[in-house]
This record gives sequence, C-alpha cells and structure tokens, in this order.
Amino acid sequence: MSFNNSLNFIATTYRNLEDELKYELEFLLQGFLPITYLNVKITGIVAGKLSGDPLRASKSLWDIAYHEPWKVKRVLRYIPIKYSCMSTIDDITNTAGLIVQEIPAGSTYKVEAELRDTRLKWSEVINAVAQRMIGSKAKMNNPDYYIQVQVLGAVCGISVLKEGDVFRALEAKLAGSEFP
Repeated sequence: MSFNNSLNFIATTYRNLEDELKYELEFLLQGFLPITYLNVKITGIVAGKLSGDPLRASKSLWDIAYHEPWKVKRVLRYIPIKYSCMSTIDDITNTAGLIVQEIPAGSTYKVEAELRDTRLKWSEVINAVAQRMIGSKAKMNNPDYYIQVQVLGAVCGISVLKEGDVFRALEAKLAGSEFP
C-alpha cells in the first residue's frame, strides 16, 4: 500500500532542533520548494516531500557543504527516498519487489535499515527486502548499490542508492576543507 509518495526525503539533526532544520532545508533547497512535512514525532528527524528530484537535492546539499560549509549548520544527514509504504512486513516486501528492477542482474547490494518508533525487528525487515533481490548478490563491503530502508513509525521509505547519494554534512565539509 503506497502512501501516495508522501515521503521523498528524511533529514536528521540534533535533538529538539527540528524546526530549525526545516528552516535550513527551505533556505538551502530553494529550488525544491515547496516542501511539505510529515508529522513525525521522532526527535531529531524531519521527513517530507519536496518538489523535484530528492537525489538532485542531496547532490545540491553536497555541493553547498563542500564550497560553503558555514551555510550547513543543522542538516546532519539527508536521505533521498524513492518509494514510501506502510511499515508492515507485507508492504515492505511488496515495495522491495518494485526496486528489484533498479538493480541490474549480477550487481551487488547491501540492505541498510534504520527502524524508529516501531515494533518491527531489524532482521525481519532485512530478510523481507533480501528475499526479493533475485539475480543480485548481497555484499557487505563496497556493494554496487545500497538499499536504504527507513522506518519512521507507521511510514516506511525505501530507496536504491549508490555510494555518496546520502548527504552527510561532516563528510562533505571535510572533503571541501583545506586541512590535511
């Protein structure tokens, strides 16, 4: 069951700074406005839907943090999301069936799952996704693709990403610094 694609990104920040994170996202991602937010009651997490490609927004954040690191203060991570569904094993399994087509046969993958405010078990979520990855091989180190599964209470976001598609502020700032 789809959430009508109500979710296409998740961003993390420091505890109790969610409102400041929203303001910063709107400032940094002006080309992706308007942004609508889901009502997620998890400290340090903001999730929602922005206009445009969430993967392109992640690349934009990398560029800003690399060249102008002082502008990025509250965004710690930004995870682009392609599919959203209910946080049930059946819905996660069905959604995983959609992402199989995005990973070329013979490619390697790694499932990364973060579960918040749920009774789902990490192992059952990983197994639900992995059972649909026919034709691809799991690889824990340096896979071709990362399957991101983000469970936020009743909603779940899933994406197939490559290395560097998830924005990590510290990595971007350090890459742009002139320090050895």
